[in-house]
Amino acid sequence: MLDINGFKITGNFKIKWIGIKLIQKEIEPSKNTNKVDREHDIEDKGNNQDKSDKNNKDILRIITLIYESSPYLIRIFQAFLNSIIVEKFLLKLNIGLGDPYDTAMVFGYLSAARALINLIPKIIFSIEPDFNRECISAQIDFKFKIRLLKITVESLRALTKKPVRALLNSFRKMG
Repeated sequence: MLDINGFKITGNFKIKWIGIKLIQKEIEPSKNTNKVDREHDIEDKGNNQDKSDKNNKDILRIITLIYESSPYLIRIFQAFLNSIIVEKFLLKLNIGLGDPYDTAMVFGYLSAARALINLIPKIIFSIEPDFNRECISAQIDFKFKIRLLKITVESLRALTKKPVRALLNSFRKMG
């Protein structure tokens, strides 16, 4: 459940597995702290050039390995998308643009989209205009399941391929 009001986001987050609650967190508005630490800006320029050359070579190698591994990574991504089951998605949107004409125009466009979106089962989209003030706020409540068997099988299948293993090793060396 998320509640978005301007730039404030509040809500809660819960992960359950086989009916057992694993994680439950409250999302609270963050406080801005702008502290800049500039003590580490002075370094040897020759040393920086060597590091940047090595980083460039590593990045080029990773890009080529991602290209070679892309068919296997796409299979994992497709398995992930096929494993998601949406149980509930609720979006309540309150919109006001300050000018009643602009608010009515945007409300009309979103109402047309709402009519199509609400045809999808388990998805509820509602919208309310606010002609008096300028605001955008939303309340989102969603629940979905992810089945991990397909993702695990495709991940293990990808790990048997040499480009994927080389990609993981190069990530391990960089970090």
